[in-house]
Amino acid sequence: FVLGGLSLLIHGVLFPYSLSIKSVFIFLFSLILFNLSCAPTHDPVETTQTVDKQAEQKIKTLLMSPDQITFNDVNELVLKDNCVKCHNPNKKYSGIDLTTHEALLGQESKATIFPLEPLESLLYQSISHPESPRRMPPLGEPPLTESQKTLVFQWIKAGAKKEISSNEPTPLTLEQQLQPYFDQPQLIDYPIVEKYVFNDGSCLQCHSDKGATPSHDAMLFGADLNSYESLSYLNAIVKGVPFDEPIKNADGTYTMNWGSGIYKSVAITQSMPPAKKGFQPLSALRVKLLRLWILNCAIKDLNSITDDQLLPTPNPKGQIRNCD
Repeated sequence: FVLGGLSLLIHGVLFPYSLSIKSVFIFLFSLILFNLSCAPTHDPVETTQTVDKQAEQKIKTLLMSPDQITFNDVNELVLKDNCVKCHNPNKKYSGIDLTTHEALLGQESKATIFPLEPLESLLYQSISHPESPRRMPPLGEPPLTESQKTLVFQWIKAGAKKEISSNEPTPLTLEQQLQPYFDQPQLIDYPIVEKYVFNDGSCLQCHSDKGATPSHDAMLFGADLNSYESLSYLNAIVKGVPFDEPIKNADGTYTMNWGSGIYKSVAITQSMPPAKKGFQPLSALRVKLLRLWILNCAIKDLNSITDDQLLPTPNPKGQIRNCD
Protein backbone atom coordinates (compact mmCIF):
# COMPACT_ATOMS: atom_id res chain seq x y z
CA PHE A 1 0.00 0.00 0.00
CA VAL A 2 2.76 2.46 0.98
CA LEU A 3 4.93 1.64 -2.03
CA GLY A 4 1.95 1.85 -4.37
CA GLY A 5 0.98 5.24 -2.97
CA LEU A 6 4.53 6.63 -3.22
CA SER A 7 5.01 5.45 -6.77
CA LEU A 8 1.67 6.96 -7.76
CA LEU A 9 2.63 10.25 -6.11
CA ILE A 10 6.04 10.41 -7.82
CA HIS A 11 4.52 9.48 -11.16
CA GLY A 12 1.93 12.22 -10.74
CA VAL A 13 4.56 14.86 -9.97
CA LEU A 14 6.86 13.95 -12.85
CA PHE A 15 4.14 13.24 -15.38
CA PRO A 16 1.06 15.12 -14.21
CA TYR A 17 -0.87 14.48 -17.38
CA SER A 18 -0.01 10.85 -17.90
CA LEU A 19 -1.74 9.15 -14.96
CA SER A 20 -3.55 6.15 -16.31
CA ILE A 21 -6.80 4.65 -15.09
CA LYS A 22 -4.81 1.50 -14.43
CA SER A 23 -2.51 3.32 -11.95
CA VAL A 24 -5.41 4.78 -10.06
CA PHE A 25 -7.12 1.38 -9.95
CA ILE A 26 -3.99 -0.27 -8.53
CA PHE A 27 -3.77 2.36 -5.79
CA LEU A 28 -7.43 2.02 -4.80
CA PHE A 29 -7.16 -1.76 -4.79
CA SER A 30 -4.11 -1.50 -2.48
CA LEU A 31 -6.06 0.78 -0.16
CA ILE A 32 -8.91 -1.73 0.13
CA LEU A 33 -6.53 -4.58 0.90
CA PHE A 34 -4.81 -2.46 3.55
CA ASN A 35 -8.08 -1.67 5.32
CA LEU A 36 -9.18 -5.29 5.26
CA SER A 37 -5.89 -6.50 6.69
CA CYS A 38 -5.68 -3.84 9.44
CA ALA A 39 -8.97 -4.12 11.29
CA PRO A 40 -8.99 -2.44 14.72
CA THR A 41 -7.45 -4.64 17.40
CA HIS A 42 -7.60 -2.32 20.40
CA ASP A 43 -11.18 -3.04 21.43
CA PRO A 44 -11.55 -5.03 24.68
CA VAL A 45 -11.91 -8.74 24.13
CA GLU A 46 -14.06 -11.01 26.26
CA THR A 47 -11.87 -13.51 28.06
CA THR A 48 -12.91 -17.11 27.60
CA GLN A 49 -15.01 -18.45 30.41
CA THR A 50 -13.42 -21.37 32.22
CA VAL A 51 -15.63 -23.91 33.94
CA ASP A 52 -14.46 -25.86 36.96
CA LYS A 53 -16.64 -28.96 36.77
CA GLN A 54 -16.05 -29.86 40.41
CA ALA A 55 -17.04 -26.37 41.56
CA GLU A 56 -20.07 -26.38 39.28
CA GLN A 57 -21.24 -29.63 40.81
CA LYS A 58 -20.81 -28.21 44.32
CA ILE A 59 -22.85 -25.15 43.36
CA LYS A 60 -25.55 -27.37 41.90
CA THR A 61 -25.75 -29.26 45.19
CA LEU A 62 -25.90 -26.03 47.24
CA LEU A 63 -28.71 -24.63 45.09
CA MET A 64 -30.89 -27.57 46.05
CA SER A 65 -31.03 -26.06 49.59
CA PRO A 66 -30.62 -22.26 49.26
CA ASP A 67 -31.24 -21.66 52.97
CA GLN A 68 -28.08 -23.64 53.71
CA ILE A 69 -25.78 -21.44 51.59
CA THR A 70 -23.28 -19.47 53.69
CA PHE A 71 -20.80 -16.67 53.10
CA ASN A 72 -17.99 -19.19 53.11
CA ASP A 73 -19.63 -21.03 50.18
CA VAL A 74 -20.00 -17.84 48.15
CA ASN A 75 -16.50 -16.72 49.05
CA GLU A 76 -14.87 -19.99 48.04
CA LEU A 77 -16.86 -20.50 44.85
CA VAL A 78 -17.22 -16.91 43.59
CA LEU A 79 -15.54 -14.07 45.44
CA LYS A 80 -12.07 -15.36 46.29
CA ASP A 81 -10.93 -16.07 42.72
CA ASN A 82 -12.91 -13.39 40.91
CA CYS A 83 -13.38 -10.33 43.12
CA VAL A 84 -11.10 -9.86 46.11
CA LYS A 85 -8.02 -9.13 44.02
CA CYS A 86 -9.39 -5.59 43.63
CA HIS A 87 -11.89 -5.42 46.49
CA ASN A 88 -9.89 -6.05 49.64
CA PRO A 89 -8.94 -3.99 52.74
CA ASN A 90 -5.71 -2.79 51.11
CA LYS A 91 -7.08 -1.89 47.67
CA LYS A 92 -10.82 -1.41 48.25
CA TYR A 93 -11.57 -0.28 44.69
CA SER A 94 -14.68 1.96 44.57
CA GLY A 95 -14.73 1.81 48.37
CA ILE A 96 -15.72 -1.87 48.30
CA ASP A 97 -14.23 -4.70 50.35
CA LEU A 98 -15.56 -8.20 49.63
CA THR A 99 -13.30 -10.22 51.89
CA THR A 100 -15.61 -10.57 54.89
CA HIS A 101 -19.31 -10.94 55.58
CA GLU A 102 -19.23 -7.79 57.70
CA ALA A 103 -17.68 -5.77 54.87
CA LEU A 104 -20.38 -6.91 52.44
CA LEU A 105 -23.00 -5.62 54.87
CA GLY A 106 -21.34 -2.19 55.00
CA GLN A 107 -19.02 -2.30 58.02
CA GLU A 108 -15.82 -0.41 57.08
CA SER A 109 -16.86 -0.71 53.43
CA LYS A 110 -19.59 0.31 51.05
CA ALA A 111 -22.56 -2.04 51.52
CA THR A 112 -22.89 -4.39 48.58
CA ILE A 113 -25.63 -6.71 49.82
CA PHE A 114 -29.04 -6.24 51.37
CA PRO A 115 -30.11 -9.60 52.82
CA LEU A 116 -33.31 -10.99 51.31
CA GLU A 117 -33.12 -8.43 48.46
CA PRO A 118 -30.71 -9.48 45.69
CA LEU A 119 -32.12 -6.98 43.20
CA GLU A 120 -31.31 -4.15 45.64
CA SER A 121 -27.80 -5.50 46.22
CA LEU A 122 -24.91 -3.91 44.33
CA LEU A 123 -23.02 -7.20 44.31
CA TYR A 124 -25.71 -8.98 42.33
CA GLN A 125 -26.46 -5.96 40.14
CA SER A 126 -22.81 -5.82 39.07
CA ILE A 127 -22.49 -9.47 38.10
CA SER A 128 -25.89 -9.84 36.44
CA HIS A 129 -25.57 -7.19 33.71
CA PRO A 130 -22.96 -8.45 31.20
CA GLU A 131 -23.50 -5.52 28.80
CA SER A 132 -23.04 -2.86 31.47
CA PRO A 133 -19.86 -0.75 31.47
CA ARG A 134 -19.76 -1.42 35.21
CA ARG A 135 -20.07 -5.18 34.84
CA MET A 136 -18.09 -7.34 37.22
CA PRO A 137 -15.71 -9.01 36.76
CA PRO A 138 -14.58 -6.27 34.32
CA LEU A 139 -14.16 -6.85 30.61
CA GLY A 140 -10.90 -8.68 30.04
CA GLU A 141 -11.39 -10.93 33.07
CA PRO A 142 -13.09 -14.36 32.94
CA PRO A 143 -16.86 -13.87 33.40
CA LEU A 144 -18.81 -15.70 36.05
CA THR A 145 -20.81 -18.74 35.06
CA GLU A 146 -24.59 -18.63 35.25
CA SER A 147 -24.51 -21.01 38.20
CA GLN A 148 -22.14 -18.70 40.09
CA LYS A 149 -24.51 -15.77 39.52
CA THR A 150 -27.44 -17.90 40.67
CA LEU A 151 -25.52 -18.91 43.80
CA VAL A 152 -25.04 -15.25 44.75
CA PHE A 153 -28.70 -14.47 44.02
CA GLN A 154 -30.04 -17.37 46.07
CA TRP A 155 -27.64 -16.71 48.96
CA ILE A 156 -28.81 -13.09 49.27
CA LYS A 157 -32.46 -14.03 48.76
CA ALA A 158 -32.22 -16.59 51.57
CA GLY A 159 -30.84 -13.98 53.98
CA ALA A 160 -27.12 -13.81 53.09
CA LYS A 161 -26.20 -15.98 56.07
CA LYS A 162 -22.70 -15.81 57.49
CA GLU A 163 -22.99 -19.31 58.83
CA ILE A 164 -25.67 -21.86 59.65
CA SER A 165 -26.63 -21.08 63.22
CA SER A 166 -29.90 -20.94 65.06
CA ASN A 167 -28.57 -17.93 66.99
CA GLU A 168 -27.95 -15.80 63.91
CA PRO A 169 -30.51 -12.96 63.84
CA THR A 170 -32.73 -12.57 60.81
CA PRO A 171 -31.35 -9.61 58.86
CA LEU A 172 -33.54 -6.63 58.10
CA THR A 173 -34.53 -5.90 54.53
CA LEU A 174 -33.88 -2.43 53.13
CA GLU A 175 -37.58 -1.66 53.48
CA GLN A 176 -37.54 -2.73 57.11
CA GLN A 177 -34.51 -0.54 57.75
CA LEU A 178 -36.19 2.49 56.18
CA GLN A 179 -39.74 1.99 57.45
CA PRO A 180 -39.17 3.86 60.76
CA TYR A 181 -38.17 6.92 58.73
CA PHE A 182 -41.20 6.59 56.47
CA ASP A 183 -43.43 6.42 59.55
CA GLN A 184 -41.73 9.44 61.14
CA PRO A 185 -40.10 11.48 58.36
CA GLN A 186 -39.07 14.17 60.83
CA LEU A 187 -36.35 11.74 61.96
CA ILE A 188 -34.56 11.79 58.61
CA ASP A 189 -31.38 13.85 58.66
CA TYR A 190 -28.33 14.23 56.41
CA PRO A 191 -26.32 11.23 57.76
CA ILE A 192 -29.27 8.92 56.99
CA VAL A 193 -29.61 10.23 53.42
CA GLU A 194 -25.84 10.16 52.88
CA LYS A 195 -25.74 6.49 53.90
CA TYR A 196 -28.79 5.11 52.10
CA VAL A 197 -28.99 7.41 49.06
CA PHE A 198 -25.70 9.13 48.25
CA ASN A 199 -23.35 6.34 49.32
CA ASP A 200 -25.34 3.16 48.68
CA GLY A 201 -26.80 4.73 45.53
CA SER A 202 -23.29 5.29 44.11
CA CYS A 203 -23.67 9.11 43.92
CA LEU A 204 -20.51 9.77 45.92
CA GLN A 205 -18.38 7.86 43.43
CA CYS A 206 -18.34 10.83 41.01
CA HIS A 207 -19.82 13.71 43.03
CA SER A 208 -17.35 13.71 45.91
CA ASP A 209 -13.60 14.15 46.28
CA LYS A 210 -13.71 11.00 48.42
CA GLY A 211 -15.25 8.95 45.59
CA ALA A 212 -13.46 6.27 43.60
CA THR A 213 -13.68 8.28 40.36
CA PRO A 214 -14.32 11.91 41.36
CA SER A 215 -15.43 14.19 38.54
CA HIS A 216 -14.83 17.88 39.10
CA ASP A 217 -17.17 18.71 36.21
CA ALA A 218 -19.91 16.68 37.90
CA MET A 219 -19.34 18.60 41.11
CA LEU A 220 -19.01 21.98 39.42
CA PHE A 221 -21.96 21.74 37.02
CA GLY A 222 -24.09 19.10 38.75
CA ALA A 223 -24.20 18.32 42.46
CA ASP A 224 -21.37 18.73 44.94
CA LEU A 225 -21.81 16.04 47.60
CA ASN A 226 -18.62 16.72 49.55
CA SER A 227 -20.58 18.12 52.47
CA TYR A 228 -24.02 19.11 53.65
CA GLU A 229 -23.20 22.78 53.03
CA SER A 230 -22.21 22.16 49.40
CA LEU A 231 -25.67 20.77 48.61
CA SER A 232 -27.13 24.26 48.30
CA TYR A 233 -24.89 24.97 45.30
CA LEU A 234 -26.88 25.23 42.05
CA ASN A 235 -30.07 24.37 43.98
CA ALA A 236 -29.07 20.73 44.28
CA ILE A 237 -31.22 20.73 47.41
CA VAL A 238 -33.99 23.28 48.04
CA LYS A 239 -35.38 22.81 51.53
CA GLY A 240 -39.04 21.82 51.47
CA VAL A 241 -39.22 21.63 47.66
CA PRO A 242 -38.23 18.33 46.04
CA PHE A 243 -39.81 19.07 42.62
CA ASP A 244 -40.92 22.16 40.69
CA GLU A 245 -44.22 23.59 41.90
CA PRO A 246 -46.31 26.44 40.47
CA ILE A 247 -47.41 28.80 43.24
CA LYS A 248 -50.60 30.84 42.70
CA ASN A 249 -50.19 34.51 43.57
CA ALA A 250 -52.86 36.79 45.04
CA ASP A 251 -53.47 38.39 41.63
CA GLY A 252 -54.17 35.03 40.00
CA THR A 253 -50.80 34.68 38.28
CA TYR A 254 -48.39 31.85 38.96
CA THR A 255 -44.77 31.81 40.06
CA MET A 256 -42.66 28.70 39.66
CA ASN A 257 -41.07 27.42 42.84
CA TRP A 258 -38.03 25.58 41.49
CA GLY A 259 -37.31 22.25 43.14
CA SER A 260 -34.22 20.31 44.12
CA GLY A 261 -31.93 19.35 41.27
CA ILE A 262 -30.86 16.08 42.86
CA TYR A 263 -34.40 14.83 43.35
CA LYS A 264 -35.46 15.79 39.82
CA SER A 265 -32.46 14.01 38.30
CA VAL A 266 -33.01 10.73 40.17
CA ALA A 267 -36.82 10.62 40.27
CA ILE A 268 -38.26 12.65 37.39
CA THR A 269 -35.78 12.73 34.49
CA GLN A 270 -33.93 9.67 35.90
CA SER A 271 -30.72 10.96 34.33
CA MET A 272 -28.86 10.04 37.50
CA PRO A 273 -27.24 7.70 38.24
CA PRO A 274 -26.23 7.57 34.52
CA ALA A 275 -27.51 4.38 32.93
CA LYS A 276 -25.15 4.76 29.95
CA LYS A 277 -22.25 4.28 32.37
CA GLY A 278 -23.79 1.12 33.75
CA PHE A 279 -25.34 2.46 36.94
CA GLN A 280 -28.68 1.14 38.10
CA PRO A 281 -31.53 3.61 38.85
CA LEU A 282 -32.22 4.41 42.48
CA SER A 283 -34.90 2.16 43.88
CA ALA A 284 -38.29 3.55 44.86
CA LEU A 285 -37.38 3.14 48.55
CA ARG A 286 -34.28 5.33 48.27
CA VAL A 287 -36.13 7.92 46.17
CA LYS A 288 -38.89 8.06 48.78
CA LEU A 289 -36.37 8.59 51.57
CA LEU A 290 -34.76 11.46 49.63
CA ARG A 291 -38.13 13.06 48.90
CA LEU A 292 -39.28 12.93 52.53
CA TRP A 293 -35.97 14.38 53.74
CA ILE A 294 -36.22 17.35 51.35
CA LEU A 295 -39.92 17.89 52.12
CA ASN A 296 -39.11 18.05 55.80
CA CYS A 297 -36.50 20.77 55.39
CA ALA A 298 -33.45 18.60 54.56
CA ILE A 299 -32.09 18.96 58.08
CA LYS A 300 -28.40 18.44 58.77
CA ASP A 301 -28.50 16.96 62.27
CA LEU A 302 -31.61 15.80 64.09
CA ASN A 303 -30.00 16.46 67.47
CA SER A 304 -29.34 20.11 66.69
CA ILE A 305 -32.94 21.21 66.11
CA THR A 306 -36.06 21.59 68.21
CA ASP A 307 -39.49 20.19 67.41
CA ASP A 308 -41.32 23.51 67.50
CA GLN A 309 -41.55 23.45 63.68
CA LEU A 310 -43.53 20.23 63.56
CA LEU A 311 -47.05 20.29 62.15
CA PRO A 312 -49.89 18.54 64.05
CA THR A 313 -50.18 15.92 61.32
CA PRO A 314 -48.35 15.27 58.05
CA ASN A 315 -49.89 16.85 54.96
CA PRO A 316 -50.81 14.64 51.95
CA LYS A 317 -47.28 14.98 50.55
CA GLY A 318 -45.73 13.63 53.75
CA GLN A 319 -44.51 16.96 55.10
CA ILE A 320 -44.63 17.28 58.88
CA ARG A 321 -42.04 20.01 59.45
CA ASN A 322 -42.55 23.67 58.57
CA CYS A 323 -39.56 24.99 56.64
CA ASP A 324 -40.43 28.71 56.83
